Amino acid sequence: MPDTFDSNGLIVAQSPELVADFTNDMQLIYGNDINVGSNSPDGQLINIVSQFGTDLREFLLSLVSSFDPDQAQGVILDQRVAINNIVRQGGTYTIVPVSITVSQPVTLQGLDANIQDPNGTGFTISDSSGNNYILINTTSFTAGTSTAYFRAQNVGQVEVLSNSLTNIVTYVLGVASVNNPTGPTQVGQDQETDMELKIRRTKSTSVNSQGFIDGLVASLLALPNVSNASVYQNTGSSVDSNGIPAHGIWVIVNGGSSSDIVNTMYAYNTGCSMKGSQSGSVTTVSGDVEIMYYDTPAEVDLYVKANIKTLSPNIAGGISVSQIQTNLATIMATYYTMGQYASTSEITTNLIQAIASTTNYAIPIDVFISLDGTTWTDYIPAPSLNSQFSVQTENMTFTVE
Repeated sequence: MPDTFDSNGLIVAQSPELVADFTNDMQLIYGNDINVGSNSPDGQLINIVSQFGTDLREFLLSLVSSFDPDQAQGVILDQRVAINNIVRQGGTYTIVPVSITVSQPVTLQGLDANIQDPNGTGFTISDSSGNNYILINTTSFTAGTSTAYFRAQNVGQVEVLSNSLTNIVTYVLGVASVNNPTGPTQVGQDQETDMELKIRRTKSTSVNSQGFIDGLVASLLALPNVSNASVYQNTGSSVDSNGIPAHGIWVIVNGGSSSDIVNTMYAYNTGCSMKGSQSGSVTTVSGDVEIMYYDTPAEVDLYVKANIKTLSPNIAGGISVSQIQTNLATIMATYYTMGQYASTSEITTNLIQAIASTTNYAIPIDVFISLDGTTWTDYIPAPSLNSQFSVQTENMTFTVE
């Protein structure tokens, strides 16, 4: 099959076809009786040239396919989605409070204005896994113990357990020890993946669709720092089961600024009623003030209980339940999204990881979840469309067996 590039796209010859063509060409030149076996010099030459032709054609196919945003990857994908005025959402950093003990007055250099610079430098500490953390603000310390905030050196979801930041990387005279008695105040988020960016681009192209709901959702998702957005509509003549007023909408947005959200809502406003505890005003061209209502995710406490079965009787007394609680809270900090159900399946999986960070000789059994700490079950749907489950250490009950 010949190589073609027409209205059907790029169609290239496959490797077996190239081998056959080159074999035929060699035989036309040297005769049909030449040895073209894979172990012969001529046969190896044919295969080398055929592989070169195959590699070149695969590169061309990849290049042509990259013009389709659904097939592009990496930097090429960034260039393609820019056509739709979309930018890949960058990652954020983990931030953790650290206790610093010094024996004399000392000033430690921080990131200061370079807090978002991945190459920023300053007083650095690390955990046993080699993850570095840099002091955020330049600070002067007096003798004693003080608390300062550190940023993970690497962007993304870098998880840190309490009492794990004890290594000093930047040695400064007077700094005796460092430690983080608690977990992070902010767990970093990974940069938006290719797949996540493609999904968001697909939704964003609904901006010009006929349905204003799709267009509103797409525009909200395109706003800076918005990670999720939903719009629900009630076309009935009375309040529906979700509390949406008659002929009204309910906008729920996670992230973003209030001004961006309300201005986007106004651009799609059709005069319908709105549900929401958050609000913002928009001044129209004529000077009138319009109030837009929306909601943000409402955190719902999720209670967890489980038995921790020890696999060796000699370690039962050495298991730190509080450490396991802290580990699980850190892992689950960014797990749930608005409207997502909760089940013992994901709790068990993450609890196994939380226990493994403390000991390799115990497993969780009899895992249950609850909304009130009294009635236990293995599955809980989100109480409302804007509910977002939150797992805190004080709502965990673990019993060591």
